[in-house]
Amino acid sequence: MVDLMHSEHQVSLRQGCKAVNLPRSSYSYKPKPKNDQMIIDTLLELTSKHPAIGFWQSYHRIRSMGHRWNHKRIYRVYTALKLNIRRRAKKRLPFPIGYILALFELWFGKVREFV
Repeated sequence: MVDLMHSEHQVSLRQGCKAVNLPRSSYSYKPKPKNDQMIIDTLLELTSKHPAIGFWQSYHRIRSMGHRWNHKRIYRVYTALKLNIRRRAKKRLPFPIGYILALFELWFGKVREFV
């Protein structure tokens, strides 16, 4: 929009940015390309050797190798590679639900007797 105003209507960039309520720093921002190839290679190597380790164990192993990468950066690459391991399912109750309900009924029955 600012480019259109600048090229066709000879409006300065400052005025164009002000007209569309855009900071000039946002207009001129050029993002740095993310070079994560070294992190990708390290994570793939680790997960091929140890397929059952999760993110935090991978992170600590990478740190012990001497790399000083931030955990947020490693996690971003880890999830982009879809290395998230499946969470364990919750354990079932040790007793059938009918047995537990019978215990509650027995207990509440005793409470009602004393009230």
